[in-house]
Amino acid sequence: MIFLNSIWFWGAMAAVGIAVPVLIHLFSRHHSKPIEWAAMELLRKAMAVRARRVRMEDLILMVLRALAIGLIALAFARPSLTNLAPSRAKETVGTGVVIAIDGSFSMGHKPGVNSRFDSARQRVRSILDEMSPGDQVSLVLMGARPRVILRNVIYEPGRLDGELDQLAPLAESLDLAVCLDEVREIMKEIDLPGRECYIVTDAQATTWKNIPDTALAALQEMRKAGLVSLLPIESTSAENVAVTQLTASGIPREGSLVRYVADIHNTGTEAARDVTVRLMVDGVPVDKKVLVSISPGEILPVSLFARFSKEGVYVIAAELGDDSLEVDNHRYLLADVRNGIRVLCVDGDPSSEPFRSETDFLKAALQPGLMEQAGSGGIRVTRIPYGGLGRDTLQKYDIVILANLPDLPREDADALGDFVKAGGGLMVFLGDNTTHGKSHSEMRSADGKPLLPGQLLESAQTAASDAATATVWNIQTGMEDHPVTRALATLPKEQWGAIQFKQYIKTAPHEGARVLMRLTPGDDPLLLSHQIGRGQVLLFTSSADRDWHDMVVHPAYLMMVQQSVMSLSRKFHEVPSMVSQPLVFELPSADKSTSVKIIDPTGKESKVQVSGYEGRRAGLVSYADRPGIYELKSESGKFSLKLAVNVDSTESVAAVLEKQSLDEIANRLSLSVVDGENAVSGAVRTNRVGREIWRILIITALGLLVLESLLSKWLVRRVTDTPDDKHKTNRGTI
Repeated sequence: MIFLNSIWFWGAMAAVGIAVPVLIHLFSRHHSKPIEWAAMELLRKAMAVRARRVRMEDLILMVLRALAIGLIALAFARPSLTNLAPSRAKETVGTGVVIAIDGSFSMGHKPGVNSRFDSARQRVRSILDEMSPGDQVSLVLMGARPRVILRNVIYEPGRLDGELDQLAPLAESLDLAVCLDEVREIMKEIDLPGRECYIVTDAQATTWKNIPDTALAALQEMRKAGLVSLLPIESTSAENVAVTQLTASGIPREGSLVRYVADIHNTGTEAARDVTVRLMVDGVPVDKKVLVSISPGEILPVSLFARFSKEGVYVIAAELGDDSLEVDNHRYLLADVRNGIRVLCVDGDPSSEPFRSETDFLKAALQPGLMEQAGSGGIRVTRIPYGGLGRDTLQKYDIVILANLPDLPREDADALGDFVKAGGGLMVFLGDNTTHGKSHSEMRSADGKPLLPGQLLESAQTAASDAATATVWNIQTGMEDHPVTRALATLPKEQWGAIQFKQYIKTAPHEGARVLMRLTPGDDPLLLSHQIGRGQVLLFTSSADRDWHDMVVHPAYLMMVQQSVMSLSRKFHEVPSMVSQPLVFELPSADKSTSVKIIDPTGKESKVQVSGYEGRRAGLVSYADRPGIYELKSESGKFSLKLAVNVDSTESVAAVLEKQSLDEIANRLSLSVVDGENAVSGAVRTNRVGREIWRILIITALGLLVLESLLSKWLVRRVTDTPDDKHKTNRGTI
């Protein structure tokens, strides 16, 4: 306990106040000379007991008066309960305050006049109003990474107001662990006796419901260093509609009509009505749909169409109308419109008979209905038997498909590795010719890294002796979200149940590989994917023909092959990046620029030095901080390259954590939760000087005085109401 006013002065005043009733009590006791009187002897003995009781009653009344006066004097000394150590509690100045503001894009939610971030600013101003000269302040804006605006600087009111006015919500999600780790380090640097941290956040459920262990550890260490308070922003609404995905379901080529699918997600708790979705090509609207109603939590795929009249790189965007959260109303994609996609199919088991060759079904899937017309569907297929895959051959194609090949020679594997690293696509189907297990010599690129996404282990096949009861495998309906499987996941479960696999090769995925499709029973991988440099490799653990399964005669096979070719043919600049991720602009080998110009979505230009990246020359942007289109231009102006950047759609769910859940987190970590804007100033004062108890003392003193008054009146009535009076009263009623 500490005293905000002088305890010596008010202690002396309390002593004087207590002495008054004591002196009155002592002086009121008169000492008369006793006179012997026989008639009064009997009364004296009767009154002796009563006199002792009266003295005790007077003593009780005196104690109550003295205690009331003492409590009033103590209240004027303003005692305060504090958690600070005694040595620090004695200090009168010097507090280091760290203010961490949640800057994730859910803080931009604006259902009315003010956004959540506007409310956060007001909370911060209330904290600053309680600061004093000599205090230090740090200001941190939290997002995918922390932005330290001020770091342990002397408090200057005007400076802080200017910094606050310039802050705005970021277009990124909140990485609580990374940001709190930085806040913890700032708290450690404070060399003043008091340390306080205020975390101002909307407590978005997506972020705060499952706090990472590293974030919990940081909060615990911060609590040991000083006082930590959570200031949740009150939010009465969480309504929002967002574009969470934009994909192309066709291959963009000159003169083609391409279908784009935009996923529209209602993340709120009420139905969204009359939602307008537009498809923009280079800023020009080309298609529009109006959604009459979207139920709460529903994700509605919307098909929009665009036609391309000539080759080139186009900016595709799906846009919504205005709502409470603007930043996720846009989704961007680049379309590299070419004359066609060149696919090389290498056949490990060729045949002159129809549909007996290993790649016949592949070609039928790539050119459905028009197998003999080169360039059908924008895909040009070339088939060759297994042989040498020289570098000169690979340079002519965008995608290479290997079907039922044995181990490749070292030089072919090296050439394929370089082909994929440079941005080519590779898809591998297995078969009887494929070596596996101990005898399998894994395909590796020149740097020793495996080309396939997994290690081939052993063959799993149906027992031929008991075909009626032998195990067959089906494809699991729950698939990984990927451009190849996104369309497949929409097929009815009945179609998947009709597809049967009799044989496949068990595969152990390498680190970093993704399993896109699995078989049941057994949960073994069927389709795997991983990145090598700028290219992608897909591995199908069964055959490309009908020898090991009957999928080739189902629509799912055509869809899988088409989607695989689309995914593999996408150039690295066609794959959108996320806000907060680095951007890599690779330059052609012929360009000798030493620096390049980067133009961000707002039109701001910056100069970047060309550096090495995976053996290539590139312009690097360490951090994409807003959604939209970034463009690189070389010094000569002859080369330009665009990259699309989107927001993380998980932040679009604007619902906040329930108060009870947030209180549980705070109680577990001994943090305080400050609810309501008016309570901020009081909470800061409580942290600074502790919890004052003068109000409790005043109320207690008043209670004691009331008790003393009532007790005194009752005692007087009891003394005056003598037995003789009672006797007279009773006699008068007879």
